[in-house]
Amino acid sequence: MNSTVIPPETASVLNNPTRDSFNTALAKNIIVVFVWLCLSYINATVVITFFKNPIFSEEPRYILFIHMVINDAVQLTVTVTLYIVSYVFFKINVSFCSVLILLALFATMNTPLNLAAMAIERYVAICNPLRHSQICTVRRTCILIAVIWAAGLAPLLFDWVVFFATESLSFFHSSIFCYRENVFRSPLLYYKRQAFDILYFSFVSLTIIYTYLRIMFAARAATTDRSSAAKARNTILLHGVQLLMCMLTYVTPQIELALLYVFQGRISDSRYVTYLVVYILPRFLSPIIYGLRDKKFRKYLKRYFVCKPQKVQPALTGNSAPIRTGSVNAATIQVRDTFSTALAKNIITVFVWLCLSYINGALVLTFFKNQVFYEDPRYILFIHMVINDAVQLTVAMTLFVVSYVFFRINVAFCSFFILIAIFTTMNTPLSLAGMAIERYVAICNPLRHSQICTVRRTHILIAVIWVAGAVPAITDLFITLATEPAGFFHSSVFCLRDTVFTAPFLSYKRHAFDGIYFSFVCLTVIYTYLKIMFVAKAANNDAAKARNTILLHGVQLLMCLLSYGIQPLQSALVFIFPSHYVNIIYIIYLLVYILPRFLSPIVYGVRDQKFRKYLKRYFVCKGQTNPMEMNSTEGMFDTTFRGDAATIQVRDIFSTALAKNIIVVFVWLCLSYINGALVLTFFRNQVFYEDPRYILFIHMVINDAVQLTVAMMLFVVSYVFFRISVFVCFSLIFVAYFATMNTPLSLAGMAIERYVAICNPLRHSQICTVRRTHILIAVIWVAGAVPAITDLFITLAIEPVDFFHSSIFCIHSNMFRSPAVYYKGQAFDILYFSFVSLTIIYTYLRIMFAARAATTDRSSAVKARNTILLHGVQLLMCMLTYVTPVLEVALVGAFPKHVLEIRYAYYLVIYILPRFLSPVVYGVRDDKLRKYLKGYFVCKLQRVRPITLLER
Repeated sequence: MNSTVIPPETASVLNNPTRDSFNTALAKNIIVVFVWLCLSYINATVVITFFKNPIFSEEPRYILFIHMVINDAVQLTVTVTLYIVSYVFFKINVSFCSVLILLALFATMNTPLNLAAMAIERYVAICNPLRHSQICTVRRTCILIAVIWAAGLAPLLFDWVVFFATESLSFFHSSIFCYRENVFRSPLLYYKRQAFDILYFSFVSLTIIYTYLRIMFAARAATTDRSSAAKARNTILLHGVQLLMCMLTYVTPQIELALLYVFQGRISDSRYVTYLVVYILPRFLSPIIYGLRDKKFRKYLKRYFVCKPQKVQPALTGNSAPIRTGSVNAATIQVRDTFSTALAKNIITVFVWLCLSYINGALVLTFFKNQVFYEDPRYILFIHMVINDAVQLTVAMTLFVVSYVFFRINVAFCSFFILIAIFTTMNTPLSLAGMAIERYVAICNPLRHSQICTVRRTHILIAVIWVAGAVPAITDLFITLATEPAGFFHSSVFCLRDTVFTAPFLSYKRHAFDGIYFSFVCLTVIYTYLKIMFVAKAANNDAAKARNTILLHGVQLLMCLLSYGIQPLQSALVFIFPSHYVNIIYIIYLLVYILPRFLSPIVYGVRDQKFRKYLKRYFVCKGQTNPMEMNSTEGMFDTTFRGDAATIQVRDIFSTALAKNIIVVFVWLCLSYINGALVLTFFRNQVFYEDPRYILFIHMVINDAVQLTVAMMLFVVSYVFFRISVFVCFSLIFVAYFATMNTPLSLAGMAIERYVAICNPLRHSQICTVRRTHILIAVIWVAGAVPAITDLFITLAIEPVDFFHSSIFCIHSNMFRSPAVYYKGQAFDILYFSFVSLTIIYTYLRIMFAARAATTDRSSAVKARNTILLHGVQLLMCMLTYVTPVLEVALVGAFPKHVLEIRYAYYLVIYILPRFLSPVVYGVRDDKLRKYLKGYFVCKLQRVRPITLLER
């Protein structure tokens, strides 16, 4: 993490520290995380203030400032991650460590360079005010940021090149304490770093000193704007202070050695103090210099920095969906949280969901990986409830987040989520009743338990639970379809049960179902508990344990049944505390829908000895570091590669697998957010409906989103389950293959549309109609589906029936094993590649010639030519899929120990990277789409006042 190293002969003292006691480590980590959270909150508020107010987007000083804030946030996050990882795992994989180290170093190098740039901007503003607007433009500021990135990246690229050239392959598979000197060990790098440090330190220091002196002289000589010059001088002085603190990174090893010499044996404490002073403290200054001291920025910052409760008062008008309090005569209250409050609530919700999903995933994996549980009805009912709770929690979390991001969503879409949430919520108490009955039979009728509680009857019981849970939701749906007008299902509402199912008598119907189910489940649990309790008094410890289990069922049941009586309680609380409506809803959400889901793992997962024995294998993943143990199957993740001689099978260690999956999921989330904003922009603005170019574009965006989602699912599934059913694998492979083939064909279609628009503008409206565009999309779908369908037919014809009931590692070559499929695939690839390539080249050349000859609309032709050129770049990246197998075989043959890294790199370059270009080609570069996209890409807080029912 340091920007400079000490000589190799003295480095070993610092690079192999002792480990703190648990209490000391916990205290240090809590302090670090707390400071990181505070700084992240401040930085996030500053970033939100910048992006929510366009007034700052045109000023170079604020652009440079927000760049430094984001850079510091990244640097702080990576260093905190490294700090915590060093305590949790102590030693981690070298490849994973090198990525984190390079990110931290890159961000650390950027900070002083950014300070120099900001000092220069202030110098120009004070010493050359008349030319400031010409010299410091937004475009030049962006170029300057790019130069800073290049200058910060240059030393690191050299480190990486030397690193790969000098280290052996086995080193990349080893585990080390994650410190820069432990990764980049070459003595050559020590002298290189010193040279770069001296060069950058000299440049930045001279820049700060020069600009400070020039501004100071200007402040003394100023007669008209002395206060502005004095303020700029103070700002530069604060830059100097921050710079000096940042420059401490260059002498950190010497400081650590000096502290270690004074406090012998306290290397861990010395490093901790150095970490806080060198890496944390300087990050507090950025918000002070521009955030608190700048009046203009402070004026806007106040709106987001402190959460202020909203007063709920009656209003005459409103434009948002109402949130009912449950009473027909009561006012419909409608308030929204401030951004910071909403962000905090959503972070807590998503964090709890991730924790529960991890626990539930471990339980489900334990069940399906061990056939010993398949024949036991108690575990079948338990895993059914775990899966049901996981679905309910995911849907509830999705609804919660969606309510903050979009506020209003389509009624049909909302009703789908609401029905699933109602169905799964009703299933939980019924499942508890079923599990209580099973325990009652096992304890009170042990001799007949195996005859009464069979696997078949357990499945029938689950089906009955599903039917009973679905009845209330289905009746709500049928009544709503019968009573609401058709236009209602095309409108948008705030997604609650009361806003979708609005018929008054549905409330009475719900009360009836709730009363019936509540009575049945309560009587069942009470009866079984009493019977088991009487048996426990006269029997052994098993009965006593079953009694305790039933008691826990009862506690969980009471918490689940809170949903039946929560509406009157909610109405009463809102009536007493009307200004805290949103907080009341949030607390009820956590208590009623989240907290009961923590009990299922405790009842059967932690308390059950048999299940706990197997659960330990999957709940905590343990990585192996011994190269001789690469064939072991415990604690590792698998992948396979089929070569000519044999099938190579290697498995990632846990830390590497986790890092890869986190990167993939993070990239998928980013792209899904971008694609979602584009799709929402298209469907929310009818101006795009009649333009074929936008129809084709949004088709490609949706296709890419599907392809990316399926590819991500295949990647994650390959690590979690390794082998899956052939039927499931085929479904995923078919969709991924189909969507991958569609992308280049869509690019060809979009290139043809641009060609017609530029070269035949007068006939464009007759040739490129909406109807013909839909026909073209259908042709693309057919052409994309043909290769996948032929693969299916060939496989069905030649594979035995047993193959379709087996499990495989899900890749195309394992699914479609016939040599005929391979040659057929090559033929289709050559055919499609030739067609699309010729189409792109022909349209590009024609548009280029048209652009040269154009006299009236040259800019439009040039823009279309550039668009086609970007299509070509995207096409080339998509076409890499056609040569991937050949390149992969060659590289694996050359580097057989790096099968996983080669496949992962291909996955990112071939399946992920091309999907970034679609938003750039049409989203960012297109003025028309960009105009509308801004309204949906960044969620802006809406001020909403309450309305009454009479005003609806």
